[in-house]
Amino acid sequence: MQTRLVATGISAGETPAATVQAPFVSVAAPALPARPRIIGGLRIPDVHLATPRQRHAGRTAAAAGRRLDAAQTFSIGFGMLAIAAAWAMYNAFVPLKLKDLAIPTAIVGIIMGIDNICGFTIQPLCGILSDKVRTRWGRRLPFALFAIPLAALCLIAIAAAPNAPLTIAAVVAYAVLMSTCRAPVVALMPDVTASPARSKANGIINLMGSIGNVLALGGGSLLYRRYGMGVTFVAGAFVMVAAVAALTRLVHEPAEFRTRPGQKPVLPFVGWREFRDAAVPRVDLADADCRRSFRMMLLILFLYTMGSSAIETYFTLYATHDLGMDAAAASGGLVWFAVSGILFAIPAGWLGTRFGRKRTMSAGLALAIAALAPMPWVGAAAMLPYLAFAFGILWMMVLVNALPWATELGGVERTGTMTAYYYLATSGGAAVSPALFGLVQQATGSYRWMFLYAIAGFALALACMPFVSKGEATDAAAALRTTATLTSPSVTSPSVTSAQTMLMAGAATLPGIPVRRHVHTPLRTRPRRPQADTSSSVKHTVKRARTPFPWWAYAIAFTLFATAAVLMLQWSVMIVRGRTTPWEFLAKTVTTPGQFQFLLNLLVVSLVYMTLVFAINRFWIASGLLTVIAGVIAVLERMKVLVRSETIRPTDITLMASGGAGGMGDTVTNTPAGSGTAIAQMSVTVVLLLAVCALAAWFDGRRSLIATPRRFIGRIRRGVAAVLCAAMLVAFSADLGTTGSWANGFATAFGDKAKLWDSIEDAQSNGVAVGFLRLTRPKVMDEPAGYSQAAMRRIAQRYARQAAAINAGRSADLTDSTVIMILSESFSDPTRVPGITLNHDPMPFIRSLKRHTTSGLMLSSGYGGGTANLEFQALTGLSMANFNASLSSPYQQLVPQMGWAPSFNQIWNKDAAGSEAVHPYNPALYSRTANYRKFGFAKFYSQDDPLIADHAQRIDRSHYISDKTSYDTVLRLIDPDGTPSAGNRFIQLVTMQNHMGYENWYDRNQFKASSTNGTRLGDDEAMHINTYAKGMSITDQSTKAFLEALDRMDRPVTVIFYGDHLPSIYKHASADDRNSIPLHETDYFIWSNKATGRTGSDASAAGSPHASADNDAAYTSPNYLMAQTAEHLNARVSPYLAFLTAMHHAAPAMEPPVVNVTQGWTRIPAGTPLYLDASGRQFDPAKAPEATRRLLDDYRLIQYDITAGHGYLRQLGFMDMPNK
Repeated sequence: MQTRLVATGISAGETPAATVQAPFVSVAAPALPARPRIIGGLRIPDVHLATPRQRHAGRTAAAAGRRLDAAQTFSIGFGMLAIAAAWAMYNAFVPLKLKDLAIPTAIVGIIMGIDNICGFTIQPLCGILSDKVRTRWGRRLPFALFAIPLAALCLIAIAAAPNAPLTIAAVVAYAVLMSTCRAPVVALMPDVTASPARSKANGIINLMGSIGNVLALGGGSLLYRRYGMGVTFVAGAFVMVAAVAALTRLVHEPAEFRTRPGQKPVLPFVGWREFRDAAVPRVDLADADCRRSFRMMLLILFLYTMGSSAIETYFTLYATHDLGMDAAAASGGLVWFAVSGILFAIPAGWLGTRFGRKRTMSAGLALAIAALAPMPWVGAAAMLPYLAFAFGILWMMVLVNALPWATELGGVERTGTMTAYYYLATSGGAAVSPALFGLVQQATGSYRWMFLYAIAGFALALACMPFVSKGEATDAAAALRTTATLTSPSVTSPSVTSAQTMLMAGAATLPGIPVRRHVHTPLRTRPRRPQADTSSSVKHTVKRARTPFPWWAYAIAFTLFATAAVLMLQWSVMIVRGRTTPWEFLAKTVTTPGQFQFLLNLLVVSLVYMTLVFAINRFWIASGLLTVIAGVIAVLERMKVLVRSETIRPTDITLMASGGAGGMGDTVTNTPAGSGTAIAQMSVTVVLLLAVCALAAWFDGRRSLIATPRRFIGRIRRGVAAVLCAAMLVAFSADLGTTGSWANGFATAFGDKAKLWDSIEDAQSNGVAVGFLRLTRPKVMDEPAGYSQAAMRRIAQRYARQAAAINAGRSADLTDSTVIMILSESFSDPTRVPGITLNHDPMPFIRSLKRHTTSGLMLSSGYGGGTANLEFQALTGLSMANFNASLSSPYQQLVPQMGWAPSFNQIWNKDAAGSEAVHPYNPALYSRTANYRKFGFAKFYSQDDPLIADHAQRIDRSHYISDKTSYDTVLRLIDPDGTPSAGNRFIQLVTMQNHMGYENWYDRNQFKASSTNGTRLGDDEAMHINTYAKGMSITDQSTKAFLEALDRMDRPVTVIFYGDHLPSIYKHASADDRNSIPLHETDYFIWSNKATGRTGSDASAAGSPHASADNDAAYTSPNYLMAQTAEHLNARVSPYLAFLTAMHHAAPAMEPPVVNVTQGWTRIPAGTPLYLDASGRQFDPAKAPEATRRLLDDYRLIQYDITAGHGYLRQLGFMDMPNK
């Protein structure tokens, strides 16, 4: 058998003494005569074997090489301690800083996951590159010298950053820098440690890393609690810099990897090949055994990490969910796991040295399988600490020996590459496993199957072990038995040194120089099989030319990736069973006529895709980028849906871009359950699609999708194409929400129908992409003629004078009373509906009350729906009649985008105890949570709030919380525990008891409806009306009890009560268009208790009668209610309320066009807005008196300035109330 060496650049004729250098061993050999030989045209010296004396010296040096260099190992360990401590501090405290900056939890998760992305990209890349670097400090230390000090500065910058953008930038820089140095620093250990001692050295490295974690979490927590994040991170930065100093001072890389004085450093070029090698493991190993061992080693590491990662991730959930342990006791098991890992790190390295790495790892896997096998059936909580301790020991048996085992395959020249692939395999297993077992858990409903899952991973890894024939420690003594003297012009020739190093380390066979006696392989007892002599042959490796894919392949790939992106987005809103799943969203394209929303979303995503393709001109990179973008958006969407039950809005992005929390601020304090699983599932999907892109790019011979022989002109063309695609997307988005526009008509042709009351349902039905785009630029109003700053100043001055005139005769203020504005869901008098009569009066108390206080009929824009629009008008004083027909839901389309959102509750925020809102239902409907926050409500109590949930009542079979519960909640806010709360406030209450459905909910229903026009009511219509009338009766009684309780209080309280719309249950009445106005008139009243000084009623309709101060109270619309309340209380007004007062007297009621069908959301109904006079008769504003027309013109100017204009009135005091 012959072993070959490569010798290049060596000339014959010179015979100086040479120094034979093996790693960590140097043996001087006297010069011997050399006979020049020519092999393959290369003139090389002969190789002579060492003398017995030289071999004895080699054996002595090899024995020293087996010993561990403790100083260098602990120096490297100190570096790992600093890195581990820095990461632990980063993971523990950076999320707290991000939370303090009001960054949503979903975004925090993405930011904190950047290091995982770097682990798949930058970390392996830098490990591979470090093998090619040559500097005066070596090939690994430059990465640490560059990255760690800068990362320390970034750590300090994270603590010092004053806002979210700077913090995020520092976090990203820190993750990138730390990923840059990790693989090279870890690769230092095999560089400076003899092969037989590497398991021991890695045990020390793991021990130091574990200590770093403990110090960071223990000492760092103490520093954080006492001194804050700044001092804590400065201390961490100091440790990092000290680690770099120790590495530089105490660790010396082999001379062959350092340049000589005056020699230029070798810095490799970073190109596509390097990125490809980092993504797809590629190592040119010497023989088939090495290549097979390399592949199997990566598979074993991946499988083992999958099994162990599942246990680490779900251990606590198993203990709490399946065993019923509390979280503290469950986490105690993890402490035992960490302790055993620290204690057994060094012994595990000794076992690998003594018995072999492969045997030790196999034993660890086998024992782990035996230990875990009974756990799914035993399930004893008392065993968990012992199991955790034992598993920590077995885990170390594998972990400590895995890295030396991996690096041994690559030899000295590829230590960094193999370290990079080691981390790539283990990181891949850790990323995939939680999501994969999450699916298993969802299918089985139990976490105990994680043990069988882990056993499967360990068993597969153990089964692969026999196929790995390489990776054990190299015996330096055996290698030095072939100590040779090479004839060379320089004893420090890099080529000679490299060849000697490869020989002494037992590296792969190299072609070139025959050696007269075979070299013993490391720790090998059986002789090698004879190999054929191929010394005379010269092998030439010819790179196979890759064929470009045909164009149809790109078209198919384009469609598939765009479809995948759409389905990923649809996955983000798939949270409620029974709603449209992503697959149903796709399937209805062919199963349901006219439902082509999937194709519409596909076109939208395709425009984004094409923009990326034209801009980058790399099809597979653009495909991967689209996948990542879709995955990130899907995760963010999922997080917001889980936390706030609504989708992402364009305003969320604009607010976050400006440094705010956007519309996802609640996720900071309310981390959604299952968010980790959701992120893992999407991460796996993205990784798989990226793997497809990488594989396709590898086989595709087409570098640029669009050939550009003339580069400048080609780039211009591609740029124009990209701009055109982006412009089409912008144009579509700008007009999608505008009724009658080309984009709106185009979307309607695909079956798009907005469902603006629920953004999730809209996204599930019409698509996430289209649902988002329709809100980007809704048409609010056309600019009124004459709009300017000067015009708005004149209006402000005009109504400021009117306010002064009104206030001269008034002495009270609105804030002298607590005002409760009640929107009573669907409240109206069913006896007023044409053609309907009831056998009993459903609202006797309220009917009587209305005769003694400010009251009348309110014109509503809705029938069977539209609650939020009426609420918006009542809170703001703005009218739906002035908006463009496209603006059908201000709560969804307008309020989120308003920079200035004045509302009447803000009067109490400024001059009283503030404002609160109550709604005993889903807070996400109509985006109330976000809108109430924008309006300035201090607190919003919904159905899940303990104030409501703890005493919620539902009557008989009704689905909705009763009005009594809602009223009791308000009483608790005003008078908690029988003690009146300090200060007056504004309370907004939206009830739910009488919401649509009316499916015979109530027992003992005494109401019977009948027709008065001779046409018998249908059974369903009669049943719905009877149920509704019973609900009205219950509301009437509950309202009476509520007002009686308020009347007993010794603090002034005023109630504004109105129904939002009639229920859409009157089939016969709605069939007649002449009934449009009666079907849009609800009941309202404004009432004050005795303590107000304006006694409205003693709540029994027997008190002193109250004549309304508002002579036009018989008819109104919700935008006037607060102005009427000021008249009712004889309270002073702002210029805005003075204008609304004048407007109410001129046009007592106004609403947009109405129809006798349930409120739709695609547009305001076509037709002419309704204007009613004081007698309830409709009038034409064009024929109204000039003063009325002027008021209507001023109204449009005021409303435009507030909602779509420049907000001039904000600076002119138009909303300011007079000082007390």
